[in-house]
Amino acid sequence: MASSSSQSRVLNPDPEDGSLLRYQSVHVSEHIWDGREHPVLKVRMSHFIPAGMEGVLVEILLHLILAGFAGVAQLACFPIDRHLITALVERWRPETHIFHMPPGECTITLQDIAIQTGLRIDGKAVIAAVGGDKTQIVKDLLGIRPPADAFMGSSLKLSWLDQHFTHVAMHNHNELQLTRFARAYILRLIGGFMLVDHSSSRVPVRYLPLLEDFTITGQYSWGAAGLAFLYRDLCMSTNIEHSGIGGLTPLLMMWAWDRFPFLQSNNPVHTRVELPYSARWLVSRSYGRGKRDLAYYRYKFDHMKREEFVWQPYSMELMNSLPAICIEGANIWRSVVPLICFQICEWHRPDRVMRQFGIVQHISRASYQPDQLHDITLRGKTGENWSTKFRGIVELWDMRQAWVMTNDPQIGLLSSNSEYIRWYITHTRQWMTRDATVFAVLGDAHEEHITCVMMNEQERILEPASSFDPPIQSGNPADLDIDIGQPADRKEGKGLQRHRTEVKATEWSLPPLPERRDGIYYVPPQFPFNPSQATQTSYFHASQYTSQPAVSPFSSGQYYVPEGSLYMTPPPYEPSFFMPDAPAVGGHQSDQGWETSSVQPREEHGIDLNANFIIAADVEVQEVRRNPHREARDRRRQCILTPHEAGHADQSLDSD
Repeated sequence: MASSSSQSRVLNPDPEDGSLLRYQSVHVSEHIWDGREHPVLKVRMSHFIPAGMEGVLVEILLHLILAGFAGVAQLACFPIDRHLITALVERWRPETHIFHMPPGECTITLQDIAIQTGLRIDGKAVIAAVGGDKTQIVKDLLGIRPPADAFMGSSLKLSWLDQHFTHVAMHNHNELQLTRFARAYILRLIGGFMLVDHSSSRVPVRYLPLLEDFTITGQYSWGAAGLAFLYRDLCMSTNIEHSGIGGLTPLLMMWAWDRFPFLQSNNPVHTRVELPYSARWLVSRSYGRGKRDLAYYRYKFDHMKREEFVWQPYSMELMNSLPAICIEGANIWRSVVPLICFQICEWHRPDRVMRQFGIVQHISRASYQPDQLHDITLRGKTGENWSTKFRGIVELWDMRQAWVMTNDPQIGLLSSNSEYIRWYITHTRQWMTRDATVFAVLGDAHEEHITCVMMNEQERILEPASSFDPPIQSGNPADLDIDIGQPADRKEGKGLQRHRTEVKATEWSLPPLPERRDGIYYVPPQFPFNPSQATQTSYFHASQYTSQPAVSPFSSGQYYVPEGSLYMTPPPYEPSFFMPDAPAVGGHQSDQGWETSSVQPREEHGIDLNANFIIAADVEVQEVRRNPHREARDRRRQCILTPHEAGHADQSLDSD
């Protein structure tokens, strides 16, 4: 096998076609490639909500069921893995609200939030006029007039709610008091778990009027509002200057554990059929993060294979066993619509992830998300009527049944030779870090990787090629022309580029690789990362042997034997990754066959497989009786393999 070229290689991770990833220059992945460290994000969440599997108060459970919050209240103590969430943020694309993974595009949809949390998705948009006397609103709906220091702007401090609405026994004297207590509980759930801002210590008063009548409250699409809020925070967190993330972040954990089976060793069965699907993790308590860190998750995502992503984790049998609220909006799971939560408007893009619904994936159209909607805040808009301002957007949501996407069913995995996969490869970012490029570029220096590349190329060639793109899915709306009356002199509404540091991906040149002699050498296996590989031998090309074991990028003090993969993240590149010149082993032919010269190969260089081998007896022989029932003679048993050197032919064993 030919060795690597001695020329330097210039690497650039940017996509060949940059028309899709318009925000790449201000995206966190660009900074990571440029060598800047991305700190682990802080997850914003209140820890003072009496919720979880045993914490939901029985006295207000009927109120929660009527309002549509009973399921999500059971999940308010869901475990959080900040490292996993940070790794997912690095692959989030704000242009399309999609995760870019090696197997293709994937995302959290209305289907996921409905099944996982039990929030209603098919209902009225969570939007209303804001303003009014906030003190009077709290007094009318909660029965207590808060002091001025209980507010921070137009938001109510959660500490004040904790002080007055923690013990239900103080409010259980009549139905009116119990209803007020239930409103305060839902308000705490909204501000501390579902729609958490970056303070995680206050909740906007604008949500309280929506809780006046629980029958009407249950008609709102709180699932769509929660997904819109999460989309917005994911988009904002792709700014490397952001140190935290809010929203319904536990949904990221629920989604990832079901879609990436390698993240959790257990897959508990859903037994509490009266609860949402993600409650199975809390019931079984089988989740665990161990010592996994950000580098580990980057490593796993970098060399994912296409069969390592679960496109459809929800079977029909499972969905039939869930509470009715989890599946009652199934007819809009594939709707391309705006998700609305007051001033937040984020587009739902199931047309880009049709494989998650068992449907053939086509090459999707450009992004729907208008730049003027991506960074609107409530600052300076205390009296804004968002129902009027977003009238055109609300009308699109009301027509959600008309924008449902459909296509032919997808049988098996999508072909590697399909039009979509070939389009995706040219429009996605190739590598997350510089370390992830080494095997992609130095494939001819790793025999196992070359074998994997050849197998994947053979699979691509053998799979049928599409002569045309799959048909466009039905329901594709026309280009949107949305005008929300944003004044031209306002700083916001200019897109996500505002307040972000732009960086251009620097081209990275690998050092020139020295020419190495051809040859295959046997090397005793090093201490492997996987103990089951301890007895396996390894064959390396002469150009890639190293005297130092490769250090795992996600665990210090352990060594690992990497698996060949197209998406593998290798150890950090060092010149010592390649072996010095192999020892010269001359040979000549004698009457007894080929013999090597008297030059012994050094132990650190391995054993030359081009030399002849004979079976030689060990110097220290132990007497071991063989087949005593037939009185067989004793014989030498322990043998080793050594090169056939001149003058050692008398050590060979006599044949039986």
